[in-house]
Amino acid sequence: MDDGKPFRSGLLLQGTIGSGKTTLMYAIYGLYKQLVSPVIFTTAFDLHTQFKHQQEKEASHYEEFLRAKILFVEEAGAELERCQSYGTDYTPIQNLISYRYDRKLPTIITTNLADDKILDRYGPRMMDRINEMFSILRFKGDSYRK
Repeated sequence: MDDGKPFRSGLLLQGTIGSGKTTLMYAIYGLYKQLVSPVIFTTAFDLHTQFKHQQEKEASHYEEFLRAKILFVEEAGAELERCQSYGTDYTPIQNLISYRYDRKLPTIITTNLADDKILDRYGPRMMDRINEMFSILRFKGDSYRK
């Protein structure tokens, strides 16, 4: 059924530090983990590390991240901007989002980056894909950790 609305295969939990993004992500992850397999939870930093291992022909979980039925990624924007392997620059999170975007695979991501910082960090092409792929839930306010 086509109701004219774009299909969104992802959820971006975006907002200030300590605003509840991770807590909500863990709640959603716990629910899906009981219903769907494989569901994978990782951090953007670990995703970057696993990509580098893959490029260097070491044991890696990066392919599992790409193909997971549902993928949860914590703290996009906290990873290194680029991954260098044998002199070539790679952008693991952009590669992952593009792969999952093309296949409409459900992806849930948290980030502390505001829209302008996402654009600066990942570029206009990736920002366009993020806007199409993700429903964005913005968290505002002071940290609950105070």
